Amino acid sequence: SWESNEDATVWTFHLPEGIKCHDGSDFTAEDVKFSWERTIEAGALAYVFAMVDTIEVIDPQTVQINLSYPYRMDANAANSWGPYLMCKNVADKPPEWFAEGNENGVGPYMIESFEPGQRMVLTKFEDWIGGWPEGSFDKVVIEIVEDPAVRVQKLAGGEADIAWGVPYDSFDQLNATDHMTALAIPAFQQLQWHFNMRRAPLDDVRVRQALAHTFPYEDAAFGTFGGAGAVAEGAVPRVQWEPPVKTSTYEYDLDKAAALLEEAGVAEGTEVRLGVEVNAVEEIKTAELWQAELAKVGIDLIIEKISAGTRWDEVYNPETDFNIMQMHMIIGFDSPHEYLGSLWHSGWTWYPFSGFDSEEFNALTEEAP
Repeated sequence: SWESNEDATVWTFHLPEGIKCHDGSDFTAEDVKFSWERTIEAGALAYVFAMVDTIEVIDPQTVQINLSYPYRMDANAANSWGPYLMCKNVADKPPEWFAEGNENGVGPYMIESFEPGQRMVLTKFEDWIGGWPEGSFDKVVIEIVEDPAVRVQKLAGGEADIAWGVPYDSFDQLNATDHMTALAIPAFQQLQWHFNMRRAPLDDVRVRQALAHTFPYEDAAFGTFGGAGAVAEGAVPRVQWEPPVKTSTYEYDLDKAAALLEEAGVAEGTEVRLGVEVNAVEEIKTAELWQAELAKVGIDLIIEKISAGTRWDEVYNPETDFNIMQMHMIIGFDSPHEYLGSLWHSGWTWYPFSGFDSEEFNALTEEAP
C-alpha cells in the first residue's frame, strides 16, 4: 500500500512482510532504496527519477520517497522503464554473470536456463508473495526467433502461444486459422526517425526540413502498417493526448524539399546513411518507401540493416557515421513527460542520437510536471 502528503511531494510505500528474493533471502525497504539509488547514480533513464530528492528507509517494510516537486510517484513506481527492483546481495556481480542468465529478483518466475540467441526458460518461484492459484503455468519458454515469417508460422501452427513483432501483412493469414483472431488496437507508441544534427548534411536545419517533406506519410501509415497506422501530429500520439491547439506538422512536398536542398547547397547524389534493426519488417519497408522518394530530389538513402546491439552502440556514439536512426517509442506510463523529457531533455534522454540540446526546452520540460 502507499500514501502521499497533500501536495504529492512525499510518498510512503509499505511492503508486505514475507517477500522473498529468488535465492531465498528477504526483500526489504533497503533493497528498494539500493535499487533506485543505483539507477539514479548510473544516470540511466534519468527522467524517471528526475523528481526524486532523497529516499529514506523508515523500517524494513517502509520506504519514503521525498520529491523536489509534486509528481504521480505511485504511477511512476509502476513505470515499465526504470524503477526496477533487485536484491542488493547480487550488486557486486559482474555483467557477465547476468549475461549468462543469472538473476535475483522477486517476481513470480525465475530463470531456469538461458541459451543466448536461442531461448530462455522460466520456472515459477514457489515462494512468490502473490501465491499460485490452480491452473497457473509452471514454465514459460521464450524462443528467440529472428525471422518474423517463422514467428507467424509458429503462431498460426499452434507451436507458439504468444508472438511479439508480428507483421501487419500477416493478419489475413492468422485470421484464416480456426483458432485465432488478429486485430490492431490504438497504442501508446510511435515510429520515429531521429536525425543526427551533429553530422553533415543534417547539421543544416534546411536539409532536415527537406527530408521531412520527402517522407511518404500516408503510404507508410496505411500501406506498410496495413491501415492500422496513423500519421503523427507531433511527438505525443493523439491516442494519449490531444493538445488544445493544432501543432505544426510536415507534409509530403517534393517541390519544397528540392528548393530547400538547393538553398542549402546539397549536391546531387549526396549519401545519407540510415540505420534500421535487421528484423524490423515495417520499419525496413517504410525506409524503402522513403528511399524512393528521396531519390527524386537527388538524395541517395543508404539503408543499413543492423543488429539491435549495433544500433544501440551507434545511438550512444557521438561520433557515429549514421545520419538517421529508426526508433519505436513506447512509453512507460501515461504522461506526455515520458515522450518529451525522456527523448529530448539533454540531461535525461535515453536516446541521445540526434544530439538535440536546448536550454529553453530543458527548462520547459522540468517546469511542466
